[in-house]
Amino acid sequence: MTIDKDFLLKFTHIDEQDEYKRNDSIQIGFEQELKSITVHSGDSARFEAKIRLISVSSCKIIDRSLLNIEWRLNDICIKNDNNFKYQFGSTPEENRYWMVIQKCQQQDEKVYTIYISYDNGTLHDESSAYLFVNNITTEIEEQSIQTTQRELTTNNTWSLATSLKRFVPPTITRLLQPSYQYYSGEQLHFLIEYISPSDECHCTWQVQYLNDKTPRPIEHGFVVNADCSSILIIESITSKLQGLYTFYVENVYGRAMTQTIVIVKTNNTDDTIRGK
Repeated sequence: MTIDKDFLLKFTHIDEQDEYKRNDSIQIGFEQELKSITVHSGDSARFEAKIRLISVSSCKIIDRSLLNIEWRLNDICIKNDNNFKYQFGSTPEENRYWMVIQKCQQQDEKVYTIYISYDNGTLHDESSAYLFVNNITTEIEEQSIQTTQRELTTNNTWSLATSLKRFVPPTITRLLQPSYQYYSGEQLHFLIEYISPSDECHCTWQVQYLNDKTPRPIEHGFVVNADCSSILIIESITSKLQGLYTFYVENVYGRAMTQTIVIVKTNNTDDTIRGK
């Protein structure tokens, strides 16, 4: 599974004026960002980043004791535990830092962040990526589909297989529910899965807020697009972000769409059933 680099630009924060944070003559940033990865259930996952910490002035010397590296999950610092779920390593002379997640399971599918800071946070930057975990059942189903396709080709149905493979619009296999309800401050997490026989495929998320007349691109939150899937995450939903959320996927032969209404409640509102 490969990640769409164009959409990962939304996934990793970049300063509007400069890709590195500056403080006088010191610059901090990333030469190598984190990359979203896919592993099989039970395997280990390794996230690695290469940072940049330089001085552009001979009068300003870098004190590496002021450099702090922190790995985070949902904005909470990850610490090594007795189960050794997370292991951390580094090569300081090469400015490389990594984290290994042992025995990945479906519940480990989350956003992971490396947060770097210098001089008590005077300079800081971060990079994030998503972990995808494939389970065995999914692999068996994919192998079965591939076997069936090979049998169809053998039985002189090449033209039909070619048509299905090349000239079909995308199909969304994991749709949004008609509506979702959240409390203010909760995390919104939408996962879309689709099939697109054509390699040239483009995904788009849009939102039309309650007082808007037309939809607009997603500005609050971030999107991760991978092969045949797309994820929208808003870390802390608010009432201002209520509205109609729409996902489009299209290739040269057509388009597919799924949409939902997001409702945000305050904590003193009576509970209602979500996703109805």
